[in-house]
Amino acid sequence: MSFEYNVATGRYTTIAYGGGVDMKLTRRISLRAFDFEYEQYPTWYNHQTLNPYGASVGASYRIF
Repeated sequence: MSFEYNVATGRYTTIAYGGGVDMKLTRRISLRAFDFEYEQYPTWYNHQTLNPYGASVGASYRIF
């Protein structure tokens, strides 16, 4: 990984956990009721840790 302005470069270990719930409403329509992801960067730049996370919802429509 390379940072902007040549601040640092290096290799970092990343661990990601996640899960979600998908519900099939009809043959063509599905709903993602909940989706969550948590990431860990145990050894980040300057011996700091980084732990971003996010959640989302969504829907899909099957054409064929």
